[in-house]
Amino acid sequence: MHTGLVRYEGRKMSKSLGNLVKVSQVLARVPAAAARLYLVSHRYDRDWDFDWAGLARYARLIEKARAVLKKPDGEASPALIKDFNAALSDDLDTPRAMRVLRQAIRSRDAAAVRYMLGILAGTASLV
Repeated sequence: MHTGLVRYEGRKMSKSLGNLVKVSQVLARVPAAAARLYLVSHRYDRDWDFDWAGLARYARLIEKARAVLKKPDGEASPALIKDFNAALSDDLDTPRAMRVLRQAIRSRDAAAVRYMLGILAGTASLV
C-alpha cells in the first residue's frame, strides 16, 4: 500500500530538507478544525501539495459551518448521512465525504454538519 507524501513548494516535505510546516505555524493561522479538514480532504494514498491558500479555504469553510451550527439541530437529512457514510466506507474516500459536508453546509442542515464534523474534525470542530 502506498501512503501519499506531502510536498511543499515543489519538494517533498521532510525534516532533512528543512521544509516542514509545523502544527504551531498552522494553528497560528487557522482553527484546529480547519487544519484537520484540510488534512482529511486529501486521499491518504495519494501525493498532494500543501499550500497556505488551500488551508485558508478550509478556515472559511469552518466559519460557514459554525454559522450553521448556531441553528437548532433538528433532524439530519438521511440522504446526506447515507452519502457521507458511503464515502467513508468506500476506501475512506474523505474528499467525497468533504463534498457531502459542503452540501450539508449549503443546505444549512445543522444536525448533519455536526455529525460530519464530529467524524472528520473531532472535538476541534466545536471550539
